[in-house]
Amino acid sequence: MKFITEKGFILPTLDEIFNRKLVDFKTVKPDIRVTDSNVIIPLLRFDAAEEYDGYLIGLATYNNLSAYTAVGASLNHITSHLNMTWLKPTRARTKIIVTTNKAVTIPQAWGVETEDGKKFITLNSSEITLKQGNTELDVISLEVGKDNNVNSGAITKMTQVISGITKIINNIPATGGRDLETDSELRERYFERIDRKTSFNTAGIRNYLLENTLIKKCQVIENDNDLTDSEGRLPHSYEAVCLGDTDENILQALYDYKVTGIRTVGDITKQFGDIRVGFSRAVERQLHFSVTISAIRELWLEEYTGIIKKLIQDYIDTIEPQGTIYLYKILGEVYKATGGIRTIDIKIGNSSSALNARDYTLNRKEIAVVLPQNITLNIGVI
Repeated sequence: MKFITEKGFILPTLDEIFNRKLVDFKTVKPDIRVTDSNVIIPLLRFDAAEEYDGYLIGLATYNNLSAYTAVGASLNHITSHLNMTWLKPTRARTKIIVTTNKAVTIPQAWGVETEDGKKFITLNSSEITLKQGNTELDVISLEVGKDNNVNSGAITKMTQVISGITKIINNIPATGGRDLETDSELRERYFERIDRKTSFNTAGIRNYLLENTLIKKCQVIENDNDLTDSEGRLPHSYEAVCLGDTDENILQALYDYKVTGIRTVGDITKQFGDIRVGFSRAVERQLHFSVTISAIRELWLEEYTGIIKKLIQDYIDTIEPQGTIYLYKILGEVYKATGGIRTIDIKIGNSSSALNARDYTLNRKEIAVVLPQNITLNIGVI
């Protein structure tokens, strides 16, 4: 039975699992019935319950691997590759007009509030004296959260009453108050970021190189700052890190692209008239993987060992130079391509003695390579 489809993870019911097991057992003992007192019936029910628990674990894992369904820490693990996490709660801000009938001194962080008790304080860091008449002051809410975004005219009371002040009011709404971002809001912001992550220029250079040369992989990195970055890229320049084809062909393609304002830099350069173009070569990084799996069927080892090694290699082939290898993506592919897994643990590193169960980011210019003999599978049947 296929549990991961284009519609998602299909979870069988406990009765469906039990009936399947009963049908299978009837091939050995055709006359067995559910109403029999045979010890086989409760054993089949127990086995079905155990298998159902395994599918529940699979469903939870599947949901936590997708940005569309992941929640909590699992969602943050996905969004963190763009340095995104939940936006923290913030305080509301506005300005108040204070009307006085004489010169008045107000203390640091003087308190005012709305009729229903939403408290604000002024932003002066020391005592200040207000002249007679109207004075405008900045205020911020004491508490965080969107409930403190109040309408104009809502702040009218003094928390600490001061003689000489005849009126206070906010002529503009208090805004900027925000609750802690929810999973749904983070997810929506993440997908919006994904849509605009790659600028036209970086995408344009990369696509042009892939379409007009024989390079196998290419990553274009932009320095959009006004200063040379930590890796030596000039201000507002682009570095293409390439694997494959000849230096001459790549340099010619970069020159032919010639988008106004683009400077391409790298370790390998060439002067074309008054234009200098450059790029860098990708460096192979041999990686090692350790995959530990608890399975529920004896045939699991011979059925899926080769499949897992191939899907790891296929995924590594998609990683661009200086990219990041996300373990959750490998986990997802393993679950989709196999069956019968109870638990799975994947570690990655530069050698078999230096493995970690966390995502792996390639260094500058590095491209990931993994050989079959560097993928170690440890499979146990429960």
